[in-house]
This record gives sequence, structure tokens and C-alpha cells, in this order.
Amino acid sequence: MKLTQLKQLGYITGVILAGLILTACGNATVTPTPNINRAPQPTLAPASQVQPTLAAPTAAVISTPTPVANSSDPKIVVANALAVMSTKAYRQRIQIGIGDGKPTTATIVEFVPPDRTRSKTEGEDWSSLNIGAKHYILQSGKWIESKGSAPDIGAEIQRQLVDGVNQGTFAITPLGTETLGGAPTAVYQVNGTMTIVTDIKNTKVSMTMKDANKLWIRATDGLIVKQSSQVESGGLSTNGTSTYEYDPTITIDAP
Repeated sequence: MKLTQLKQLGYITGVILAGLILTACGNATVTPTPNINRAPQPTLAPASQVQPTLAAPTAAVISTPTPVANSSDPKIVVANALAVMSTKAYRQRIQIGIGDGKPTTATIVEFVPPDRTRSKTEGEDWSSLNIGAKHYILQSGKWIESKGSAPDIGAEIQRQLVDGVNQGTFAITPLGTETLGGAPTAVYQVNGTMTIVTDIKNTKVSMTMKDANKLWIRATDGLIVKQSSQVESGGLSTNGTSTYEYDPTITIDAP
């Protein structure tokens, strides 16, 4: 593999890792479409269980999500699930793989709304922490505040994912139901194409990607409990799987 391909593959890996972190950028305004000849959807929780009080917007206009219980439209269910993510504290385990191989790299991310994250890659001696616009890195047992600002690739990926769902440019296919951890889930395939433009070390990088996502949405509360993603660009492929554990006791404080 050529050096340029290796660099691109590393960038794709970073992109998919960022894209698997579903935070406040998942907020969405949803316009329902008529329910015509759609496959039956699983019975979801009462509206009172899934209507969140949303945090202040960061990268998207926020409105109260349409309760998933009141719609059999896959577009409504998926957009609502993305929006609710910004209101819950959760622990996320992300695994990344290259090509068709099994995921190998594991990263643990914790999120506390509206804008606090902590992440650590297993087997490495460093971790990172974000509180609002401040970014910290733990190196050799010492927290260091980073003075630079990294491009928010994850925010852009999630913005395009939400836009694609709302505007109908991403195809949403119901795949039926599946039981995860003893709980019933509705499974959806969400496929589309996005173009990411960002600055990496003062160099503008543009990449058009085919993005295929599979979402497992828990029927009892409308929350995403698992996500798999396959990204293809320039003949290279990266895959990732993410699982979510919702825990209101998670706290993230400045070092």
C-alpha cells in the first residue's frame, strides 16, 4: 500500500471514529412523510418517556423531537433517536477495523450533556477530555490543556447525517427487530453519501465518502444502543461498531 493510501486510511479511520460519537449534533427538526405501504414497526415507549428537554444548540437548530411512539415512519424514529442522544449521559465503546477485518482498536468515550466528553483508547497510556471549547490531554499521568483547536469532524459528520435523514437524501430501511441485552430493538439501515472538508495541519482536505450506518434503537425508550458504520472512500474501507450504556451518574470535571 502506498504512503498516500496509508495517510488516507488513517484519516478515514479518524473520520469514522469521530462519526461514531453521537453527541449534541444529532439534534434535528423533522418533517414527517405519509405512512404509505410501510412495513410494521415495533411498539415503542409512550411519548412521556422519550420527550427530552434539549440542550442549547451547538451545530444544529434544535426542536423537541417527535415522540417515536406516535409514528411508524422510520424517518421520525431515526431522527428522534439521534436528537435524544444529546440529552443523555452515556458510556460508549467504539471498535474500529480496516477493510473487511474484525474491529481491533477499542476506544471508550463518556459523554455528559451538553458538551463534556472523556475518551481513552485501550492499551494506550493517554486519554483526552473536552469541556466546551477546552481540550485536555493526559500524558505520563499529567493533564495538559491543549492550546490548539482540532477540526470538529464528528460534528460535521453528524450534521450531514441528520440533514440527510431530514431531507430524504439518506435512505432509511427498516430491517425488523432484534433483541440486544434482553431488550427488543428496532433495526434500521441508514445509507448516504457525504463530503467532508476540513483543515489538517494547515492543509485543506476534502473527502467524499459512502456512509452506511446500521442503528439498533431500543423499543422501550427510543435510545440508540448500538451502531455499526462502514465508510468507503478512494477505494479504501473502514468499519466501526459502537455500543452505548446510558448512565446518569457519569460526571466529567475539569482536571
